[in-house]
Amino acid sequence: MQDRNEPCWLCKRETRKTLYGYMCWECQETRHIWEAHVAAIVAADYERKAAAYDGMCQSCALVRVKGDFECETCRI
Repeated sequence: MQDRNEPCWLCKRETRKTLYGYMCWECQETRHIWEAHVAAIVAADYERKAAAYDGMCQSCALVRVKGDFECETCRI
């Protein structure tokens, strides 16, 4: 019950929390929208890091790859 007095972890407003106590009702209701935005940001960041990667294959560590985390054999 103590965490019900702390602000919502997403919007940082001190409002009524949901039953789980980590998020306000407004953020909980719009969860599908902001989760889609977060997923798009994470996917774009992963693609950017993969394109800039130059090193050993992350799966087998036997083949040097550039522009992706895995070699063609491991990707299949």
